[in-house]
Amino acid sequence: MANEPFAIARESTDARRVYRDIRELYPKLQLQATERDSLLGQMSLLRSQLNQCEAFLQRPFADAG
Repeated sequence: MANEPFAIARESTDARRVYRDIRELYPKLQLQATERDSLLGQMSLLRSQLNQCEAFLQRPFADAG
């Protein structure tokens, strides 16, 4: 991930949209237990990374460079 606030904000917005779409589709998916567990693990990781991006973007830009 680049340390440029604009690039991080753009990627975060795109990733959050994908996260929301998958979360809405999840109940409709017919997954085996291992597939479900894997998807939930990846979703948890994505959510954590999005939270890190938001925290980074909340910092004053003077700290970012």
